[in-house]
Formats: sequence, C-alpha cells, structure tokens
Amino acid sequence: IVTRGGQPAVPGVEVGDKLLAVDRVDATKAPMGSVIDALRGRPGALRTLRLERAGRIVVVRATVTRLP
Repeated sequence: IVTRGGQPAVPGVEVGDKLLAVDRVDATKAPMGSVIDALRGRPGALRTLRLERAGRIVVVRATVTRLP
C-alpha cells in the first residue's frame, strides 16, 4: 500500500488489503510488471481494484494520480 502522510494514497484502500485484480488483470497470477502496468495511466483515469479485506471481497474505484 502506498501511503501519504501515514494514510493510504488511494481512498477506500486500507492497510492489510490484498490486491486481487486491477480492471481485468488478475494480480494473483500476472507478473508484477503486468500489475504495475495495469495500475498506470493518465492522471484522472479510473481503475477498478478488487481487494481482499479480512476474508471479504471489496471493490474500489481508484483514480490514477502521479506520485511524487
């Protein structure tokens, strides 16, 4: 999890969440480079993140931003 000021950089994502998928890319099976590429994009673009949190599936819509 990328943090800013001690808080997750993506609203709705929590420390301990496990990334399962980015849009249609299965993060549990894809190479790390493919997952990173799926997270990239133009600032303002949306990504759908499928996460596992405490045994439950959570879906978060995340906006692509540039990190410092």
